Parts: sequence; structure tokens; C-alpha cells
Amino acid sequence: MSHDPKHWYDHAEDARKLAAQILDPISRRTMLGIAESYESLARRAKKQLQQQKNQNKHWPDQDPTCLNQKDRLAAVSPKSDQVF
Repeated sequence: MSHDPKHWYDHAEDARKLAAQILDPISRRTMLGIAESYESLARRAKKQLQQQKNQNKHWPDQDPTCLNQKDRLAAVSPKSDQVF
């Protein structure tokens, strides 16, 4: 399953376009329901993505783009005066 909201929004758009071409009302409603399901998946994926971004703000060691290697190691290593 894709975690990219755009993937699901694109599917929803395609389903709506297809629904617009369907003449049978029951089939059209079914296809619009499928489009809504894709929208729901897109919203969930977007929410999960935002939660991941928020978590990375609090834990810089989990986001390799925000610190260099030395700083990442310092962020996760216990502070100690011991010399090994």
C-alpha cells in the first residue's frame, strides 16, 4: 500500500472521471463511492505523513537531513566523562 497521498488523490480523480462517463445511476454511485474511498485513503496517508514529520522534529537523530553525522551521534549517545 502506498503512503503517498498524491497516489490516492490521483486514483480518486481517475475514479470520478470514470464515474462521469457511466450512464447507469447505480454503477455511477458505486464508482463515486470508490472515489470517496480513495479520498479517505489519501487523507489518512496525508495525516500519517504529517505525524511522521512532527515526530522527526522532536527526534533529530531520526531525520538524517537535519544534522551532520557527528551531531546525530551526539544526539543519541549518552553524555559521559569516561574515556575508553
